[in-house]
Amino acid sequence: MSTNLTTKLHVPPLRSGHVSRPRLVSQLSPGPDGRITLVSAPAGYGKTTLVVEWLAESHAAAPQVAWLSLDEHDNDPVRFLTHLVAAMRPVNQSLGEATLSLLQAPQPPPPEAVIGALINDIATLPARRPSRVSAPSALAERPPADSPSPLLPECGRVPPG
Repeated sequence: MSTNLTTKLHVPPLRSGHVSRPRLVSQLSPGPDGRITLVSAPAGYGKTTLVVEWLAESHAAAPQVAWLSLDEHDNDPVRFLTHLVAAMRPVNQSLGEATLSLLQAPQPPPPEAVIGALINDIATLPARRPSRVSAPSALAERPPADSPSPLLPECGRVPPG
């Protein structure tokens, strides 16, 4: 794993003096309607701070976290999906093996096939491990080419707050 990727896989610390958002944090609490929640807003609206605050408050309930900080370079589907699998590996070491095999093929298949393999792997995880996705502004304006949009309709939505 490259040094650059290693830094993208760590939850940033909660900054002192941050503005607490208890109503939004409570909406991130696991619910019966989904295992993935998308947190999306323009740059500077506090997406990362909100998710980090939720993690700090619910650490005992969610000890394993898959974290991936994205940037404009992650618009490449192979790079994005490879990094996404790397982020999920601490939760389950075998997660994404089929996905990585497809991505490392000399002629990778269409992104839909790779995403399908990843969705199948995620579906095998116990339902008690919800995921939260914070969409950074670098990708919010323009999702990765052939992005994992099949994942997004299943996301729970946190209303703007």
